[in-house]
Amino acid sequence: MYAPSGTARRTDRELFYTNELPYLFHDGPPHLLFEGEFNCVLHPGNTTGQFQPSRALTGMIHGLEIHDAWNQNPTSLHTHITPPHGATRLDRLYITSEIQQENGIEIIPAAYTNHYAFALFSTVQDTDLQRARGRWKMEPILINDEHLKKRISFEWVK
Repeated sequence: MYAPSGTARRTDRELFYTNELPYLFHDGPPHLLFEGEFNCVLHPGNTTGQFQPSRALTGMIHGLEIHDAWNQNPTSLHTHITPPHGATRLDRLYITSEIQQENGIEIIPAAYTNHYAFALFSTVQDTDLQRARGRWKMEPILINDEHLKKRISFEWVK
């Protein structure tokens, strides 16, 4: 996800969090991993500059019932560096409670950008997961059957 950036686009960014993203997640999956450049801050420790929090992002986080994957100290981590002395936490990774962080998360310097990369090590506990035989084969001629294509699409989404 990439939110509108810059002070001049603050209103656009707040509308993005209140109108656009909730619409995309309306009928979303029960397990959500949501990462991106949020281009705003939530806590004073998120920036070495002026603190202007995003109320819309805070509301969206609570509404979607997601939490910050960086559980060490989310208020003092900086993921965007502006030379010579600026640092801000613009990049975040949010997850639902069903996603277990087995081995945590790492913030890794990335080449050719002033942002850091994320590496999340996790598993999803799904009690509804049903396994069947490992291989399924279909006669190629059956792919021309419109009813069968719709049924496969339906089952795939389910």
